[in-house]
Amino acid sequence: MLHIALFGSFERFIGVLIEHYAGAFPFWLAPEQIRIIPVADKFENYAQKVKEELVSK
Repeated sequence: MLHIALFGSFERFIGVLIEHYAGAFPFWLAPEQIRIIPVADKFENYAQKVKEELVSK
């Protein structure tokens, strides 16, 4: 009899990654890869343009 626990092994793999990186995932694995924060109201339009450019790629 052969038994494969597909989701159990996936959950263990994710657990190992979380422990290994201590929550600070590498760039390619991070759920949020960039955050654009305008430092003043006058930069909001530029920040929006940058966001649109990045999302379009």
